[in-house]
Amino acid sequence: MAPTIFITGVTGYIGGEVAVVLAEKHPEYNLVFLVRKDDQAKTVKARFPSSETVIGDLDSHDVLFEQGKRADVVLQTASADHIAAGQSIIAGMAQGKKGHYIHVSGSGILHDVTNGFGNPSSKIYHDTSDLAAITSFDSTHVHADIDASVTAAGLKHGIPTAIVSPVTIYGTGRGPIKNRSLQIPFLTEAIIKRGKAFTVLKGNNIWDNVHITDLAEAYNVLTEEALKLNGGKSSWGKEGYYFVESAEHRWKDIVTELATIAHQKGAIKSAEVEKLSVEDAIAAHPWAPLLWGGNCRSRGDRIRALGWSPSGRKIEEYLPEMVDFEIKPTPYNSIDSTHIQPTRSGWRARKRGLLERPLEGVTRATSGGATPAAETIEASPLTLGPEASSSTTSEADRMPSKLAALKKRIEEERAYYNTMEEALQIFRRSHSDDYSAYPEEVRVFAERQARIQEEGRRKRRHHDSEEEWESTPNEEEQETVSVVSGEATPSYRPFGKVKDPKVYKGESTQELNEFMASIRASFRYQPGMFPTEQSKVAFAAQYLEGDPMKEWDNRCASQEEGFEDPLDIAGFEGFLRDLHIDPANQQRIAALKYNGAHQRKGQGIRKFVAYLEELEREMEPYTKSQRTTHLLTKIHPEMRQRLLEGGYAERSTTHREAVVNILAMLEMNGRWATEKSTPTDRLHPRENKGDRASQGTFSVRKSQFNSHKPGSTRERTPFQDRRRQDQQPARKPVDTQGARPTQGRNACYNCGRPGHFAKDCRSQHTRPGVRKLDTQLLKQE
Repeated sequence: MAPTIFITGVTGYIGGEVAVVLAEKHPEYNLVFLVRKDDQAKTVKARFPSSETVIGDLDSHDVLFEQGKRADVVLQTASADHIAAGQSIIAGMAQGKKGHYIHVSGSGILHDVTNGFGNPSSKIYHDTSDLAAITSFDSTHVHADIDASVTAAGLKHGIPTAIVSPVTIYGTGRGPIKNRSLQIPFLTEAIIKRGKAFTVLKGNNIWDNVHITDLAEAYNVLTEEALKLNGGKSSWGKEGYYFVESAEHRWKDIVTELATIAHQKGAIKSAEVEKLSVEDAIAAHPWAPLLWGGNCRSRGDRIRALGWSPSGRKIEEYLPEMVDFEIKPTPYNSIDSTHIQPTRSGWRARKRGLLERPLEGVTRATSGGATPAAETIEASPLTLGPEASSSTTSEADRMPSKLAALKKRIEEERAYYNTMEEALQIFRRSHSDDYSAYPEEVRVFAERQARIQEEGRRKRRHHDSEEEWESTPNEEEQETVSVVSGEATPSYRPFGKVKDPKVYKGESTQELNEFMASIRASFRYQPGMFPTEQSKVAFAAQYLEGDPMKEWDNRCASQEEGFEDPLDIAGFEGFLRDLHIDPANQQRIAALKYNGAHQRKGQGIRKFVAYLEELEREMEPYTKSQRTTHLLTKIHPEMRQRLLEGGYAERSTTHREAVVNILAMLEMNGRWATEKSTPTDRLHPRENKGDRASQGTFSVRKSQFNSHKPGSTRERTPFQDRRRQDQQPARKPVDTQGARPTQGRNACYNCGRPGHFAKDCRSQHTRPGVRKLDTQLLKQE
C-alpha cells in the first residue's frame, strides 16, 4: 500500500518545492496537502493531479487531527512558530499509524551578536557534538520554545519527531504558488529603494546558505528514512535535530556583489557600499540587524551522514537574477518566508506598475494554507490604467475594474497586517513590551492592536454579563434574588437565574478557562452565598468529572481529619492547571515568564522580587549569584543606574538579600526626595498635573519608574477583576457640622452676608461651631 505523506504549507516557498521533489522522485506516494481555500486547492490539484487536498489552516484542530491519524509521514513546512498545529497533528498520529513527524524550524535560533552587530563569530554549531546546547536554548532564541514543545509532544505520545533547521535559503522555487525567499530579496529591495548599498556596521558577520532544491532534497532523504523499518539510520526524538546548509557567506561580500550588479544595470547610481550604524540600518529596513547584522554558523553533520549532499547553484550565481527581478517587476513577484510577510513599502513600490497592467495572474501575499503564500487573483482582463478611466467608458463597464482594485487593496492591507504582526512577535521576544525600543511603525501598530484588544475585551465582558441571565422571574423571585445576594441589585443588572457552571472534564485548556469563567460568574452574581474562600472551592469542586474529580478526591483523602485547607479559588484553579499541563511544560512556561520578566512602572522592588522568586521555585535551581545577576538585569534601568553609581553592586554581587535591601532603600529615598522637593503637589495637584518630573520616583532625573502617585506600588489589575473595581461605591456626604468653622472669603461666617467678618457681625451669635445661617436653613426645612 502506498504511504501517505501529509504536507502543510504547499502554497509556500519551502513546502511547494518539497512537494515538487517528492512528486518527481516518488510518484507512488499518496500526497495530501493542506490548503486554506478552494481556489488554492484547484491550483495545487492542477500541478499535482494525483494528489489530495483538504481545506483548513493551522488552527483547524479536527482537520489536522484526522490527517495525522492517517499519515505515515507528516511534513510541517507551514510555520516554524505555530505551537497548536504540531500539538494537534501529533495527537492525531498517536491515535493512528504512529508515523513520523518532521517540523520546520530556522537557523535564527543561532542568531549570534555576542561580538556586536557586523562582527564575525568563530562559534560554529554542529548538530551532533553541540546538540545539548542547541536543544537547551531558552526563549530568547527564535523558535527554541516551539522546537522544545514539538520534541516534548512526540516523546509524550510516542511519535518520532525531527526538527529541520534551514539557513539562508536562496533560488527560485518551483512550487505551485510561491517561488521567493526572504533575506536576499529583502536586501536587494532595500538597496534599490535606498539608492545605495549598505551593511550593518562593518558587515563582516557570517551566515550559512542553502539552495531551495537542496533543502527539498534533505526533506526527501528524511522522508525515505522515516518509511524504513524503525526509522532507518536517521535520528529522531531528542537527537532528531538537522541543520541543512551547503556553504557560508559574509554579508559584506553579498552586498558588494549586489551593488556592483545593480550599478551595472542602472538600478543605483554608485557601487559604493556604506557602513551604517544599527539605527541607520533600521531606518533603511526595520529588520536589518536581525536579517543581516548577526552571525549564524552551523554544520549539518546528521543529514550528510544519511547521504545528502548539496548540488544547487552557488548563491553568487543567483544574485543577478535577484536584481533583475527587483528592477523589472513581473506578475509573479511574490515574497515568501515562514517567519515574516512582505513589507507594506514593497507593495507600494510596485503598486504603480501593477495598476498599469491587467490583473490576470497578479499574485498577492496572504497567510496561505498554513503559511504566508501568494495566490492568483481571478480578475477581469480589463486594465486599470488611463484607458480604464476614459470618459467614454460607462459606469457599468468600469465596475469590474473598481472591484478588482478594491480586492487588491484589501489584499495589500492583509499583507501589511501579517508583516507587522510577525515583526511585532520578533520584537516582543527581544525587547518584551518596551515599545520605546521598537521601530516607529512597529510601535504604532503595537499600540493600535493593544487598543483594539482592550476594546474587544470590554465588549465581551458586557456581552457575557447579558448572556449569563436567563428568563425574567416574577416579583417574588426578584425579591428572593436580592435577599439571597445580600446586596442591592444594580439597576442595569437584569433579574433572573444565573446559569449553572459548566462541568469540567479536563480535556483542554480552553475547557478549563470556560469552566473557571462560569464559576466566577456565580460568585459575581451571588456573593452572599460564598462568604469564604473554602465555600467557593467547595462549590467549584462539585462540578468536576472524570480525572479531575479523581485527583481532587485523592487530594482531599490524603489530608488529616479536621485539617482546614487554606486553598483559595486561585489555588484551586492552579491545581486544575497543573493536572492539565505536564511538569516539563509547566517548567518551560515558568522559564518563558522568567526570561520576559521586567520591573514595570510603579512596581515596588520587593513585590517584583517576590514574583521572580515564585517563578524560580518552578524552574531548575539557580545559584544565589546567578539569581542576583538576573535580578540586576530585570530591574528598572534607573534603579540599576543608581545602584551602579553608588558602587553597591560591586560590593554585594553575591549577597542577594543585601542587594534587595539596598534597592528598597534607594527606592524609598527616591520617593522621599521627590515628595520633599515638590511640596506644592499636595496643595495644587491640578497645576502640576503635566509636570512629569514631579510624578516620578527620583528627584534628580525624570523617571518612568512610577507613573501615577509618588511612592505608590500599585500593580496592574487582572482583567477579570476590573469590572468589579470600576464599580466604586458612592461617596459618603461630608459632615460639615462638626468641622471647625473657618472664615469665608469676603463674607461673614456667622450670617453669610458680604462686607464684614464674623468678629464684627451685629447679628445674634449661636452656640460655638454653629452659624446663624445654618440655623435659619434648618428652621425653613
